[in-house]
Amino acid sequence: MVSASAARHQGSGVDTRLDPRLPATAELFLGLPGEVAICVANDLASVTTYVLAEQEDWFEPELDFVRRWFGPGMRAIDVGANHGVYALTLARLAGGDGLVVAVEPGAEVAGRLERGIARNGVACRLVRAAIADTVGSGTLHHRGGSELASLVASAAGPSEPVAVTTLDALWRELGEPPLDFLKLDVEGLEPQALRGGARLLARAAPLVMLEISGDPARLPELTPLLAAQGYELYRLLPGAGVLVPLVAEELSAFQLNILACPAERAAALEAAGLLVRADAASPPPASAAEARAALAALPCWAGADPAPLDALAAGSPILHALRSRRAEPATAIGDQRRVATDPGIDGAGPAAAALLASLARCAAALGWRERALGALGQLDGGLDRGWHTELPFLPVLPRYDGIDPGAERAEWLRLMTVEGLVLLHCHSTRFGRGDALGLLERWRHSRFFSAALERRRQLLSIRFGLQAGLLATEPLRREPGLNRDLYR
Repeated sequence: MVSASAARHQGSGVDTRLDPRLPATAELFLGLPGEVAICVANDLASVTTYVLAEQEDWFEPELDFVRRWFGPGMRAIDVGANHGVYALTLARLAGGDGLVVAVEPGAEVAGRLERGIARNGVACRLVRAAIADTVGSGTLHHRGGSELASLVASAAGPSEPVAVTTLDALWRELGEPPLDFLKLDVEGLEPQALRGGARLLARAAPLVMLEISGDPARLPELTPLLAAQGYELYRLLPGAGVLVPLVAEELSAFQLNILACPAERAAALEAAGLLVRADAASPPPASAAEARAALAALPCWAGADPAPLDALAAGSPILHALRSRRAEPATAIGDQRRVATDPGIDGAGPAAAALLASLARCAAALGWRERALGALGQLDGGLDRGWHTELPFLPVLPRYDGIDPGAERAEWLRLMTVEGLVLLHCHSTRFGRGDALGLLERWRHSRFFSAALERRRQLLSIRFGLQAGLLATEPLRREPGLNRDLYR
C-alpha cells in the first residue's frame, strides 16, 4: 500500500481534488458512453464526480437500458436531472427531432447542467423547478450532496428557495407533446409527483422510472396511483437487460429504481425484445450438449476439455448456467432462477467452486446481489483453503468470458472472485468504508487486474489521503478509458 506519508492535506482534511493540477473550485467534464460529457466539481466528495471517475458511467443499469431503447425523435422528461447523466444521454440519443426536458431545482447543480448542455451541443431544455402536487414555491434542503436534495424538511443543513410546479402544469406549458419516457427522482416525493401528473400519465402514457432506493415499503403508496392510470410495475434484470413484472418479494436492497408502463407500451417493449412478461419458471433440464455448445462460444475455455460436463446429470445447475448464456431471454431467465434458487451446493466437493461461481453469476444477473455476494464469500473462503476445479463453468462476471487464462486458471478464478466482491458489494466504493483497498492492493499486479479495479484502487487511495490524483499505471495505460486526460 502507498505510504501514508504521501498523503496530501489541506489544513486538517484530506485533499480530495480529482485533478490536483486544478483548484478545488474548478469544474471538469467527465465522459460517459455515447460521446456525452458531464460537468462536475473537481472534488471527490461529490458523489457524481467520484462515480463517473470510477466507472466512466453511472451505476444504475437502467441507464444502459435507456441507451438500448431510446432513439431519434423520442421525447422524455427527466425530473431530478441533477448533473444530467440521464438528460444529456437522452438528448444525445433523441437528436434534433426529439424533445428532452431536464427539471432540476438546485441552483449550483443546474448551473453545471446548463454548462453540460452547451458543451454537448444537444437540444435539451432546462427547467429550474422542483416537482410536487401543487404549483408555488418551496425550500430545497441539501442533505449530503446534490444527489440527495429534497423538498422534504431535514435537519440542520444548507437550503435554498425554489419554484415548485406539477408535471401536468409543465406538460401543458410544453404544449402537451407525446412522451416516451418520464424519469422521477424526487427523493421520496414520488407519490406527490404522480398525483400532480395524472393527466400526463393518462394521455401520454410514457414509460416511467421511479426511485425506491431498495425499499419495498414504498410500493403500497406508489402502486395504487399508477394502477389508477393503467400502469403495471416492472423491474430491470441487469443480466438480460430486459424488464420483467415486479414481484415485491424479489426486490433487493440494491434495487434503486422500478419502472411502470401501460399495456400498450409494454407490448411494444416486448415486441422489441426489451420486456419479458413471463420467464420459463420451470425450464426444461439443460443437457450436456447444450452446455457444450455454450462452452464452445466462450474464449475463456478455449482448448478446455468439455468431457467433464458429460458426467453431470441433466438439469445440473452448472449446465443451466452455461445454457443461459445462449438461450432466448425467457429460457435464460428461467435457467438463472434455477441456479440462483437451488444450486445444490454440498460441502467442498470438486464441483463446489464451479457451482458457487455459477450461482454468483446467475444471482447477479437477476439483481439478487445479496445472494451473489454470499456465494462469492463462500468461494473466496474455499479458494483460500486450496479449492480448484477443472470443471468448465460460466465465469462470475461477463468480462471474464472473453479472457483466456492459459496456464493461470487458478489466478483467473481468484481475480474474478475478487472483482465480483468489489463490484457487487456497493454501488460505488464512494459508499463503502474502504475495506476493498487492502484486497485491491493485494492483487493489483495480476495480469487479470482490470482498469475498472485500478480506478477504484486509486480513488480509494485519494479518498484516504494516500495518493495525489490518478496515475497512469499499467492497467490504465492498457485500458485508458474515457477520461485519460486525468491520468498523470
